[in-house]
Amino acid sequence: MARRAIAALVLILVLSAFKPVTPVLAFDASSTNFFVRQDITQIAGKSTSTNFWLFNNGSEGVLGLSTSSIFQVISGIIRALFQPVAPNYTLIHYHWRNDDGGEATSTSATSGAQDTILSSLSKSTTKRLRMEITNAGGSLRSFSSQQYQLQYGLMSTNCAAISSGSWINVGTGAADWNMSASTKLTEGADTTNIATSTGGVTDANNRFITPNGGVKNTTSTTGLISVPSDSFAELEYSVAASSSASAGSTYCFRVTNVGSTSNFTYTQYPQVSVSAAAQTISLVISPATVNLPGLSPGAAVTATSTATVTITGGINGYSLKIQRNSATSTLASSTLTFPDFTSWNLSSTSCASGQGNGTTAPGQTFSFRVQSASTTSSYCTFWWGNNDVSGTAIFAGVPVSTQTIVNATSSNNGTTATYILYRADAPNSQKATSYTGTVTITAITNL
Repeated sequence: MARRAIAALVLILVLSAFKPVTPVLAFDASSTNFFVRQDITQIAGKSTSTNFWLFNNGSEGVLGLSTSSIFQVISGIIRALFQPVAPNYTLIHYHWRNDDGGEATSTSATSGAQDTILSSLSKSTTKRLRMEITNAGGSLRSFSSQQYQLQYGLMSTNCAAISSGSWINVGTGAADWNMSASTKLTEGADTTNIATSTGGVTDANNRFITPNGGVKNTTSTTGLISVPSDSFAELEYSVAASSSASAGSTYCFRVTNVGSTSNFTYTQYPQVSVSAAAQTISLVISPATVNLPGLSPGAAVTATSTATVTITGGINGYSLKIQRNSATSTLASSTLTFPDFTSWNLSSTSCASGQGNGTTAPGQTFSFRVQSASTTSSYCTFWWGNNDVSGTAIFAGVPVSTQTIVNATSSNNGTTATYILYRADAPNSQKATSYTGTVTITAITNL
């Protein structure tokens, strides 16, 4: 009888303790949008996706690499290949607000536009400065609490060019900018995530930090505020320019960690221009009536008057102008007129050669000139001669329409004097009598 072949397998079962397999994700993504949504305890890989989002749980002990322009961490941790592990506290947006309501109800001072310079702010006027700080680097576990201190700097070319030693804490000593307590705010209260149209700023990250103590009404430094890499904070400072602020200048603002700029980036600097000081100008003519000595034909006589100008708040000096009040002649006696030299007429007011039409030989006429001696305003040698010596000194006739006789520069702000010399020489045919006339002198600040 044939025997059947039998193969026997002996299975030995051994029960022992075992370690479960740990779920792991490895990725290398370059898609436009890359999302990880599973429950993952370890992650390794890198992404160049435009948008990278990590949901659920990425273990704190692993390293994910990303060059994505936008990456969001919902829980766990991801670190970017070309972003520092250290946090990057970025001043990304700002908005100037009016002091006309509470933290949530005040209006925009720039017509609802964020990141917009506030122009022509008068000194001692309270305004509210809203700023957004986002953590654009680092990780959920590498950041530290910051105390955001407000500083200002006087701009010359641009805000970034202000040297580190030229930034000043708001409210320090004789500062150009101080905190300005508002009755509508509470020091240390929380800011809320308000709309841009009312003075808020665009959300630059995933989570708005609250509570935050970001309202600063009397002091320029916040308490400790923690801003993780998925978050942003908004701060609001109530400030005003002091009397020492430079009129007509532009100031920049920033925040630091109580003076330290480590891990700070400024993509925006809040800016404000201070109104130019109100200009005032006064003019005194002495004597107000000029009496020329008695005339003899062929013998010229002269007399002077002083135009004293005081200017404040101006930045470009002033113009001194002259005209006669009669279209017929400067001096007259009833129907008799005294001859005038050719009226002074400038082709330009910039004090350059060839612009005036005066003469060193005015002859037997009535004329005038600006005298070099004793004049402290901007004397123009091209118009009136190198000196007051006969044959060099230049004369002109008093014009019918207003003409500039001195164009004072910015160095003439304050009080300056201009000596005006009047000259008369009668022709033989001139009838002997008393002649009078009126001349108007004005001083106008230059724009």
